[in-house]
Amino acid sequence: MPPPTEGGGKTIWSRKSRGADHPAARRGEKPHRSFFALGNWLFVLVLRVAFLVTILSVFCWTAVLGQLIHLLPFVPKARKETLSMLCLHASLSAAFAVMPWIRVEYADGFHETVAKLRKDKALKKSGVLFMNHTSMLDSLFMGYVLPKDLVASTRTLAKSALFKPPILGTVFRVVGMFQVFFKNDTDFRVDKEKQLKETKRIETHLRTGGTLTFCPEGTINRGDATKIQPLRRGSFRLAAEHTLPISIMICTGLEKVWPPSAFLGGFPATVRVGLDYVKSKESWGTVVVDDDTNIAKLQQAACDTTHARMQALLDAVTSSNQDDDDDKKTNDNTNNTTTTTKVD
Repeated sequence: MPPPTEGGGKTIWSRKSRGADHPAARRGEKPHRSFFALGNWLFVLVLRVAFLVTILSVFCWTAVLGQLIHLLPFVPKARKETLSMLCLHASLSAAFAVMPWIRVEYADGFHETVAKLRKDKALKKSGVLFMNHTSMLDSLFMGYVLPKDLVASTRTLAKSALFKPPILGTVFRVVGMFQVFFKNDTDFRVDKEKQLKETKRIETHLRTGGTLTFCPEGTINRGDATKIQPLRRGSFRLAAEHTLPISIMICTGLEKVWPPSAFLGGFPATVRVGLDYVKSKESWGTVVVDDDTNIAKLQQAACDTTHARMQALLDAVTSSNQDDDDDKKTNDNTNNTTTTTKVD
């Protein structure tokens, strides 16, 4: 029986693909992987090990430098955290530079939104940057793609459990990240008593023109990465109370670099980043902080608007990525046709 072929007439020389009629299968021998499939598996394994080593190096380097910076006398704590954050940004920039199998592309409008954020920073306006949540790599990636002048004043909210691992917890503390204390691992309501101290730190950060960034979805999207999960209304309370400008960042492809179901990431992929400005400080109008009903309405309105804008930006980035893939396939087909013509 002739060996099977793919659509282009290419012979598949894998024993496994020849099925039960192959002599090796009839003898009860276990079919082997093809040489190319095994080579691809080993190649990806090497990339993932390199990814692990690189990310661990980032954490260790930042932890050591950050602790040394915090030993400096006569330097305010906030300044030490800013210097540590810049060390993390530099480490991440170096890390992604030595991982060329993870490509980064910026969607249309990214740099224009960066210019608006810089304008707010120059006016010492605080702000909130929301991200979609599809991977364990989201927060680190944000620290890499944003320019260093914006990263310096940006702090992230993260659940308190992430502060417990020695190296990771040290990094989070030296760069000044804020903890979120949930009731427990299954109840994601905030423990208000434990959160009170962190809330005061957050408000101090905002008064000095800092930016908060976190994922309002709350949990990693383990389903359809092209759909934004429902946003938590509580994520918008600080923004409503302080009439903070809201901007959003959308990343596609991180769920391929580090899938939610994978213990370790590092898979080759192209990551596309979109950035948009959703709400200015002036657009909040008059806010009565002591009126809980008023704040709740503003929260819900901001939540609905932000969800719609995040989904629209995600659709635009995904569509742009698909168009690029189609153009690439068209170019490849054209090149193949041209080559065939020359050979004939």
